[in-house]
Amino acid sequence: MAHDREGSDIGICVKMCSLSPEGRGSLEEAASGGLIIMPEYFIGVARQSLFLALILTAPPVMAALLVGLTISIMQATTQIQEQTLTFVPKLVAVVSTLAIAGPWMLAQLIAFTTSIYSSIPTFVH
Repeated sequence: MAHDREGSDIGICVKMCSLSPEGRGSLEEAASGGLIIMPEYFIGVARQSLFLALILTAPPVMAALLVGLTISIMQATTQIQEQTLTFVPKLVAVVSTLAIAGPWMLAQLIAFTTSIYSSIPTFVH
């Protein structure tokens, strides 16, 4: 797997921050052994991690939402007001969604974690 995730087919765009003369640090500072802290990079990583959490939680939440809405409509039309009736179908929907989307979700997490770990030498010398 390549470490550059920009434009890849997995859907999450992880952009690596590079050192440049117009940025917060220069290559000379990096070579001198100094620790370069780039706030933009860490803000970007935090933004990407929140976006990844949103993307990874969307399939099970949407499945539970759709099943809950369907059961609620059926309860309203049949006038059955049992609150525990929606629990088992929602549980089955979430577990099946996790079983189907699990490999994709794991691939997203591995790609993000790999990109984070591979960027550590860029900032710590």
